[in-house]
Amino acid sequence: MDRTFLHDPPGAGAAPSYSQAVAVGDHVFVSGQIAPDHPDWPAGGGSIEAETEACLDLCARRLAALGASLGDVVKVTIFMTDLAAADEMERAYRRHFPGGERPVRTCVEVRRLFSDARIEIECLAVRKVLRGVTVG
Repeated sequence: MDRTFLHDPPGAGAAPSYSQAVAVGDHVFVSGQIAPDHPDWPAGGGSIEAETEACLDLCARRLAALGASLGDVVKVTIFMTDLAAADEMERAYRRHFPGGERPVRTCVEVRRLFSDARIEIECLAVRKVLRGVTVG
């Protein structure tokens, strides 16, 4: 089965030791995204809600580069350094996944994330296929 790997250009923020996303058949796997890797993320940071927005925007960009969208996402994993901020995260999350058909999700509290991020989001999408043609 063909695989397509998505890498950031050198110096773009993400470590070169892994792929940002991989497409395998109709599945697209997006690695954990953190706000400090977002090109518009301010040096001083922002709220958990803003950090969630930045993570989900990065996920959307990675998906789009491989012919998918947030509407194709079937599984989301969220790592947070403080689950007490989950309500703030939820506000941003619901804007990106409205309606009744939301992806399954796991949310885990962790001790620490890279670049002092407070939230990291990874996802799995299944691209829509119609008569053998991938639709993005």
